[in-house]
Amino acid sequence: MILYLDTSALVKKYVKELGSEEVIAHWIKAEGIVTSVVAYAEAVAALYRKKREGPLADIFFEKMHNSFQNDWKSLMKVNIN
Repeated sequence: MILYLDTSALVKKYVKELGSEEVIAHWIKAEGIVTSVVAYAEAVAALYRKKREGPLADIFFEKMHNSFQNDWKSLMKVNIN
């Protein structure tokens, strides 16, 4: 199965919220994961917003951000037109 994740679903892998468990379960089963090229900027912005809005320790934020950066390299990206 190839899994497409929009930005809101993609962020659920890094930030525990409603739907995170489902995203991770599908991620593990997927043969490939696809997202939009704009998801990078949107996801990074969402992670920084989570940091600004809540008591998120710097070390936890860095772990989330680094995990996203590493995963981004392996995702297939599609252009939006």
